[in-house]
Amino acid sequence: PNEAYKLALGAAIGELARADGGCFGRLVRQARLSVMEPLCAASMESYQRAYPWLLKLHVLRELEQAAHHLSEEALARGAAGGEEAVPTSGPPVPLLPAAGVPGLGVPGVGVPGAASGSGPLVPGLGVSGGSGTPGEASSARRSALLGLGWSRRLDLLQPALPVLDPVLAVRRVVFQLHGLRREEAATWLMLGKAARSAGAFQSAASAFLQAQRLG
Repeated sequence: PNEAYKLALGAAIGELARADGGCFGRLVRQARLSVMEPLCAASMESYQRAYPWLLKLHVLRELEQAAHHLSEEALARGAAGGEEAVPTSGPPVPLLPAAGVPGLGVPGVGVPGAASGSGPLVPGLGVSGGSGTPGEASSARRSALLGLGWSRRLDLLQPALPVLDPVLAVRRVVFQLHGLRREEAATWLMLGKAARSAGAFQSAASAFLQAQRLG
């Protein structure tokens, strides 16, 4: 189930990077279905066993939010004063601390051809091609992000490296696709602090260098 989740998640991110992204919803549903069976089994034993699967659902939910609220169409609706680009969602479900839970990382999550910090290289999702100037488009996306409550969602997670890593990895891809260098750098800083706290000093140094390069 873990491999099926990773494959579906990677494919969903690839669809998010496309101009049309027609298969995105189906792939997210596929990833979610791959989580439900092991989640049900683990929840019969303990919350600790179920936590890794709940974290995967957390990641999928944020990916869905990014696709819905940060698209050019959603931002255009908000700018036109029509449907709100970022409707207020209900309170997130808190996840209890899960220190030492193995297997939470999602290695290899990324967008082919998109170099970190290089700005919006993906058609349809970058600031180019949309209405207004690049600065205005970035400002609209930052306003949209504030309405998603991602900071509060992150506060509900334990600040441990294996917990934060998969969440920050997907957020970093989203920020990269939309040319949000400041937010991308912030994810590297958070990852670096978590790695330093875990004693992974080489990983921490690498994350801090990435953040510094992004400014």
